[in-house]
Amino acid sequence: YWSIDSWYVDLFNSVLSANGQGRSLRNCLIIYGLMILTCNVILIPKFGATGAAYSKLLSSIVYLLSIWIIYVNFKKRDFI
Repeated sequence: YWSIDSWYVDLFNSVLSANGQGRSLRNCLIIYGLMILTCNVILIPKFGATGAAYSKLLSSIVYLLSIWIIYVNFKKRDFI
């Protein structure tokens, strides 16, 4: 199956972890975990399985964007 956080995130994770950005990756995962838990608590009681799907989608988009921002900042710092 395919999801928004599949190979894009794996690619960014590999590059960032190979270049010593483990702390940033950990922080992104903490934010992702807290966000998905919060969204699940809010959305599942109201919308059931659809709420869980929206929770996963929203959390995955935020996680992908946070990893991408860290990657872009790392590449800017690396080339300057």
